Amino acid sequence: MEFMALILCLILAFWVWREVWQQPHGDLFWPPVAPHDSWEWTAQGHVQPGVLSVVWDAQSFMLLKFQPAQSNEFGHLGLVSLVKRMTFRKTFWLWASQKAQPTKWEDFRRAVYASERVVG
Repeated sequence: MEFMALILCLILAFWVWREVWQQPHGDLFWPPVAPHDSWEWTAQGHVQPGVLSVVWDAQSFMLLKFQPAQSNEFGHLGLVSLVKRMTFRKTFWLWASQKAQPTKWEDFRRAVYASERVVG
Protein backbone atom coordinates (compact mmCIF):
# COMPACT_ATOMS: atom_id res chain seq x y z
CA MET A 1 0.00 0.00 0.00
CA GLU A 2 2.81 2.43 0.87
CA PHE A 3 4.60 1.51 -2.36
CA MET A 4 1.49 2.38 -4.39
CA ALA A 5 1.20 5.73 -2.59
CA LEU A 6 4.84 6.47 -3.40
CA ILE A 7 4.32 5.57 -7.07
CA LEU A 8 1.22 7.76 -7.20
CA CYS A 9 3.12 10.69 -5.65
CA LEU A 10 5.96 10.28 -8.16
CA ILE A 11 3.52 10.21 -11.09
CA LEU A 12 1.75 13.30 -9.77
CA ALA A 13 5.07 15.11 -9.22
CA PHE A 14 6.18 14.27 -12.76
CA TRP A 15 2.87 15.50 -14.20
CA VAL A 16 3.08 18.81 -12.28
CA TRP A 17 6.73 19.30 -13.33
CA ARG A 18 5.83 18.66 -16.98
CA GLU A 19 2.89 21.06 -16.90
CA VAL A 20 4.99 23.82 -15.32
CA TRP A 21 7.88 23.24 -17.73
CA GLN A 22 5.59 23.41 -20.76
CA GLN A 23 3.90 26.66 -19.77
CA PRO A 24 4.50 29.35 -22.36
CA HIS A 25 6.45 32.45 -21.42
CA GLY A 26 5.02 35.78 -22.53
CA ASP A 27 3.03 38.83 -21.56
CA LEU A 28 -0.66 39.24 -20.81
CA PHE A 29 -2.47 42.40 -21.95
CA TRP A 30 -5.97 43.74 -21.70
CA PRO A 31 -6.32 45.77 -24.91
CA PRO A 32 -8.25 49.02 -24.42
CA VAL A 33 -10.25 48.68 -27.66
CA ALA A 34 -11.13 44.97 -27.40
CA PRO A 35 -14.37 43.57 -25.98
CA HIS A 36 -14.46 43.69 -22.20
CA ASP A 37 -13.80 39.95 -21.78
CA SER A 38 -10.93 39.74 -24.29
CA TRP A 39 -7.28 39.51 -23.28
CA GLU A 40 -4.14 39.08 -25.38
CA TRP A 41 -1.21 36.77 -24.73
CA THR A 42 2.01 37.78 -26.51
CA ALA A 43 4.79 35.23 -26.84
CA GLN A 44 7.65 34.80 -29.29
CA GLY A 45 6.42 37.74 -31.37
CA HIS A 46 2.91 36.33 -31.81
CA VAL A 47 -0.28 37.74 -30.32
CA GLN A 48 -3.18 35.47 -29.38
CA PRO A 49 -6.52 36.86 -28.17
CA GLY A 50 -8.42 34.85 -25.61
CA VAL A 51 -10.52 34.81 -22.47
CA LEU A 52 -9.08 35.02 -18.96
CA SER A 53 -10.85 33.30 -16.07
CA VAL A 54 -10.25 33.52 -12.34
CA VAL A 55 -9.85 30.06 -10.86
CA TRP A 56 -8.57 30.99 -7.41
CA ASP A 57 -8.05 34.38 -5.77
CA ALA A 58 -6.02 34.58 -2.57
CA GLN A 59 -5.82 38.40 -2.54
CA SER A 60 -2.01 38.57 -2.98
CA PHE A 61 -1.86 35.92 -5.72
CA MET A 62 -4.26 34.48 -8.27
CA LEU A 63 -4.53 31.33 -10.33
CA LEU A 64 -5.88 32.25 -13.77
CA LYS A 65 -6.91 30.26 -16.82
CA PHE A 66 -6.30 31.61 -20.33
CA GLN A 67 -8.28 30.10 -23.19
CA PRO A 68 -7.00 31.27 -26.59
CA ALA A 69 -9.62 32.17 -29.16
CA GLN A 70 -9.73 29.85 -32.15
CA SER A 71 -8.05 31.23 -35.24
CA ASN A 72 -8.18 30.12 -38.88
CA GLU A 73 -4.40 30.52 -38.99
CA PHE A 74 -3.96 27.38 -36.90
CA GLY A 75 -5.19 25.26 -39.80
CA HIS A 76 -2.46 26.38 -42.20
CA LEU A 77 0.66 24.31 -42.71
CA GLY A 78 4.08 25.82 -42.26
CA LEU A 79 6.65 26.81 -39.69
CA VAL A 80 4.69 29.82 -38.41
CA SER A 81 1.68 27.61 -37.74
CA LEU A 82 3.86 25.05 -35.96
CA VAL A 83 5.37 27.75 -33.72
CA LYS A 84 1.90 29.10 -32.94
CA ARG A 85 0.58 25.65 -32.07
CA MET A 86 3.55 25.07 -29.77
CA THR A 87 3.26 28.55 -28.22
CA PHE A 88 -0.53 28.72 -27.84
CA ARG A 89 -1.98 25.59 -26.39
CA LYS A 90 -5.74 25.29 -26.05
CA THR A 91 -5.78 26.31 -22.40
CA PHE A 92 -3.03 27.19 -20.00
CA TRP A 93 -2.73 28.32 -16.42
CA LEU A 94 -1.20 31.55 -15.18
CA TRP A 95 0.04 32.25 -11.70
CA ALA A 96 -0.12 35.98 -10.92
CA SER A 97 1.51 37.36 -7.79
CA GLN A 98 1.47 40.75 -6.13
CA LYS A 99 5.23 40.43 -5.57
CA ALA A 100 5.88 40.67 -9.33
CA GLN A 101 4.43 44.21 -9.67
CA PRO A 102 3.26 45.47 -6.26
CA THR A 103 2.34 48.96 -7.47
CA LYS A 104 0.15 47.61 -10.31
CA TRP A 105 -1.44 44.69 -8.46
CA GLU A 106 -4.76 46.33 -7.56
CA ASP A 107 -5.19 47.64 -11.11
CA PHE A 108 -4.49 44.17 -12.48
CA ARG A 109 -7.03 42.56 -10.14
CA ARG A 110 -9.67 45.13 -11.15
CA ALA A 111 -9.00 44.45 -14.83
CA VAL A 112 -9.25 40.69 -14.32
CA TYR A 113 -12.58 41.00 -12.53
CA ALA A 114 -13.84 43.58 -15.01
CA SER A 115 -13.63 40.88 -17.67
CA GLU A 116 -16.46 39.12 -15.74
CA ARG A 117 -15.25 35.55 -16.11
CA VAL A 118 -15.00 33.71 -12.80
CA VAL A 119 -14.65 29.93 -12.84
CA GLY A 120 -16.48 28.24 -10.04
